[in-house]
Amino acid sequence: MKPTPVSSGLAAMLAALSMCPSLARADSGVPAATSVVDCTADDGSQVGGASNCAVDHSTAAVTTSPFVLLTASAAYDGGTPANSGGFVVLNYNFEVVGGTRDTVVPVDIDAVLKQLAFNSGNSSAYGFAEVIVSTPSSSTSAVICTSGCIDAATSLATTLQIDVFADEPGSNLVTLEVEALAGGYADIPPNSASASADPLIHVDPGFADAGAYSIVLSDGVGNGIAAVPEPGSLAMMLGGLAFAGFGAGMSRRRLRG
Repeated sequence: MKPTPVSSGLAAMLAALSMCPSLARADSGVPAATSVVDCTADDGSQVGGASNCAVDHSTAAVTTSPFVLLTASAAYDGGTPANSGGFVVLNYNFEVVGGTRDTVVPVDIDAVLKQLAFNSGNSSAYGFAEVIVSTPSSSTSAVICTSGCIDAATSLATTLQIDVFADEPGSNLVTLEVEALAGGYADIPPNSASASADPLIHVDPGFADAGAYSIVLSDGVGNGIAAVPEPGSLAMMLGGLAFAGFGAGMSRRRLRG
């Protein structure tokens, strides 16, 4: 699955937003971003990539500019044992600059998380999407998954807020993770899964001096408009993939196990 293209309308919004002082810009003084992109083949072997990978029925990709977007998908067409999966994790830092040094500035993270699992019979595909934002003194997070977590929703649009000291070194961290698993045995019906995460970081517009502060991100990491496809669109992307299932004992950590 390739990162969602930026439409002409989205591009126009990004251009307008780039003029707003509270939006993110890249700066080499902030610690560099790190990422892991892995795909699991039908036979369980793993293939990695710097920004994307694709093998058999698994895909995974991370885009960092002009906006951040993580996607993963997996499917299995049945008939023989298989274990497909896509996994992406991205870590990047940010600072609040401008205004008065050491001022506590409320920062909003508008996060759009999606996961879809298509199951039939006793098959058990799995999707997972998470965003964690942390500072040296606190953290906040949101997570959705097919099963096994607090929020089993297929889609979540939320705003996380965290206090950040202005002009402090870039020790504030955003961690994003998505994962999709599918696979199984000849007697397991078809299934597939997909997941995505898309954050937007900005100074809380309700803050009295919001216009005096800006967000600086790790070099090469952009901040754009939420651009994750709706569940129906993700379903269409997976429409060409054959479906199958895998045993309920598979866990999302197997991609790294």
